[in-house]
Amino acid sequence: MASLRRFRQAEAGKRAAHVGEGGKCHRLFRVPAMFDMNQLGKLLIVIGLVIAAIGLGLFLSGKIPWFGRLPGDIVYRGKNVTFYFPLMTSLAVSVILTLILWFINRR
Repeated sequence: MASLRRFRQAEAGKRAAHVGEGGKCHRLFRVPAMFDMNQLGKLLIVIGLVIAAIGLGLFLSGKIPWFGRLPGDIVYRGKNVTFYFPLMTSLAVSVILTLILWFINRR
């Protein structure tokens, strides 16, 4: 109970520090100076594009017959269990993404 009381007192002190004209609290929460809404908007657009690219890649992965069935991919089929580890596919995707990102950052 004491910690809750201290928390409420601290919050009341923060609100009192933000009191503007007429005794009203003009801003309950302060936004740090380094935070810019334009940057947040750009970040959300980039995240959306990345998610769309992942979705497109997953959609098109079924159209490529060799993707996920490269030599070096480990497959174990038992009686009641199947274990699949796409080792070479992971390496191929890693090399392709590395080359793409290297090309983009080279400019």
